[in-house]
Amino acid sequence: IVQWFIYRMHDDHWNYFTEEMLELPDGQQTSLMWLTESMEGTTPDPEDERPILFFQYGITGVPGNVVPWARRAYRTSGWRIVLLNRRGHVHPLTVPSFNIVGFLGDVEFAVALIQKRYPKSKIYGIGSSAGSATLSKYCDDASRCLFTAAVLISFGFDYKALVHTLSHRVSSGLTAMLKSFFLHRNRELMEKQHYWDDLCKAKTLPEFISHMHHVVGADDPDHYYEMFQSDLHTPTIPLMYINASDDPLFGGDFTFQFKSVAEKNPKTVFVQTQRGGHLTFFTGLTTPWAVEVGMQFLMTAHQTATGRNPRDPSSETGSAEPAPPAPSCASG
Repeated sequence: IVQWFIYRMHDDHWNYFTEEMLELPDGQQTSLMWLTESMEGTTPDPEDERPILFFQYGITGVPGNVVPWARRAYRTSGWRIVLLNRRGHVHPLTVPSFNIVGFLGDVEFAVALIQKRYPKSKIYGIGSSAGSATLSKYCDDASRCLFTAAVLISFGFDYKALVHTLSHRVSSGLTAMLKSFFLHRNRELMEKQHYWDDLCKAKTLPEFISHMHHVVGADDPDHYYEMFQSDLHTPTIPLMYINASDDPLFGGDFTFQFKSVAEKNPKTVFVQTQRGGHLTFFTGLTTPWAVEVGMQFLMTAHQTATGRNPRDPSSETGSAEPAPPAPSCASG
């Protein structure tokens, strides 16, 4: 619990990221956040082959939560680091459309834009919690996925089952935070919608979703869950799942049941630790263990895909610290 609060304490993201505003196809304003130290001394160069790491944070996340993860990933790899601000999390909604697990189309748009700018760079992904759900869905379809490999941290596997498994305390707490993010901050826009009163009255996540399906154009709640449920069988790129048995939202008994399904895909690595909580996975108070392990996986995938040493400064620009050896407590 203490580590989770430390994870949530980072809110000084403007000191670490350079913002690039984006207008999504439906008119929503959001932005890409580039880790400034990973971009210093460089200009957008289509000939630049240095890899790019794309982060997507979770259900009530903000860029500041990703600061220690992004900085550690850069210091381990020397790659360029970018994250997509989910609609409604940093900038106000400009269209009455939001989703608590993010929009697949927003990720597609952002990653395609990055790939067009840097056509010779391999792109890799790290998703956390609900952000991992979005990236998992993105990786379902080889025709749209531009990632070479991805890591999914604190991934819930079965969206509908997870929502209905949460304790009442957690469910009601998340619902209150979601109302703040999407309704109260955007009252002038959202209160005009016919589902406003129902969303405001919702006390738990299942209740909230039972009315939120209107927002994303789903026919009913079951259709909503189907729209955003990823298929563990279909990803065609290397994937690593990292979960902890002591996750307070969905513990080991919930996630471990998906181990055999995930591992039927030969490109999948399933890691479940005894400790790690939800997203924290700290070694000590601030070192993000899951990111270090995830980066080892992604850097190995990069070397396999390109034949290049991902830390060799002659193959890409940028400086990198040696990655630590893989901790022995990982299992899967």
